[in-house]
Amino acid sequence: MDSLNYTVDYLNTILRAGDSLTVQWADFGLPVEDNLALSFVHGIDSDRGSWSTGKGRIRRGLAARDFTVYTRNAFMKLVPGQSYQNTQYVVSGRLVDVEQRAKQYVSQTFQNVVDAGDIAGRVITLWRQDNASDSDNIYTAVVGNSTCTNGVLICTGSTTPQQQHLPLYAIECGNISYIGFNAYFFSPLDSVDHTKQPWICDGMDVSIRPSWTMLGFFPTVNECTAVIDEISEYAYYSDSELFCNPPTAQPTL
Repeated sequence: MDSLNYTVDYLNTILRAGDSLTVQWADFGLPVEDNLALSFVHGIDSDRGSWSTGKGRIRRGLAARDFTVYTRNAFMKLVPGQSYQNTQYVVSGRLVDVEQRAKQYVSQTFQNVVDAGDIAGRVITLWRQDNASDSDNIYTAVVGNSTCTNGVLICTGSTTPQQQHLPLYAIECGNISYIGFNAYFFSPLDSVDHTKQPWICDGMDVSIRPSWTMLGFFPTVNECTAVIDEISEYAYYSDSELFCNPPTAQPTL
């Protein structure tokens, strides 16, 4: 039939009572050897430690959401200062090869829980702009042992969690900012359940959203704490490249 414009009378002349209509799948796709595939290698969960509270699981399939679910859940109980590590692999390639290739990575999957201080990080230093007035109050963080010639060294921390260290944040809400350990400094409380609302800048229009920059992990038990407490509100964070290496002259037109 080369057209769909057939009348009922015409169709009745070619389809008789008792006739059967058979519909078959026409496979016009690529041959199996030409198809591509994606494989997720999540391990067999044999490396669970004392931190684990139950065997992990894979969840996949349909859900009452606008996406197809695929997730790997690990169950554990962590205390402040601990971090969970999980190394998995995604393997792509030809459909006929990907299963065998994926099996090669099963033994290389890895999960573990580490305590603060278990992983040595790099030094990270906090600097205040030299000769700045109190109204300037501009700071930056530098990774490594580099010296910031345009700044005064304030405090030394680490790029990884350490004992008696906390993450130090630079937070901006509109035209005001904060540097300190309180990630919820600008966050209002919900009027019903009194939970923090970190996506809102307290007292500002809802169109103004906060932005966070984590500067590193800094001590909470030495002179750093006092200095950082003094910094607090109205302290501004600057990119270290611009902060430490300002232009030697103003551009001219």
